[in-house]
Amino acid sequence: MKKHLIIGNPINHSLSPKIHNYWFKKNKIDAIYEKVVPDINKIESIIKDIDKGVLFGMNVTVPYKQYVIPFLDTLSPLAKKTNSVNTICKKDGKIYGDNTDVIGFELAIKSLGKKFNDKTALILGAGGVVPSLIVALQNLGVKKIFI
Repeated sequence: MKKHLIIGNPINHSLSPKIHNYWFKKNKIDAIYEKVVPDINKIESIIKDIDKGVLFGMNVTVPYKQYVIPFLDTLSPLAKKTNSVNTICKKDGKIYGDNTDVIGFELAIKSLGKKFNDKTALILGAGGVVPSLIVALQNLGVKKIFI
């Protein structure tokens, strides 16, 4: 069985296990997805479990999106640009960190069918996903961004 995790703190509110496990079952995938509030000192060993094959992959949420980076072998261009990782897996034999928040936000905004060229955006808060939102808004042509 392929084991997947989401780590964060707080994490009790996360619907990720419910959603992923539903799709695993529906598609007859032998996998499980769990949520964990890790001891900060155990994050590196959790990531190493991906390399060992104990864990297939994991998602990362606040406050660990930057914290995990030193424990990864390589980063996607978006993870480098945002200095933020929300997805970790093994790719080409290396522990790979990616950022899917940017494209997820972009697709959600594009689905509204509006143009954002030369617009101004206000982001309330400065949490873990904000670097991704900034890149997504820039990709959409937003001229000014206030935080």
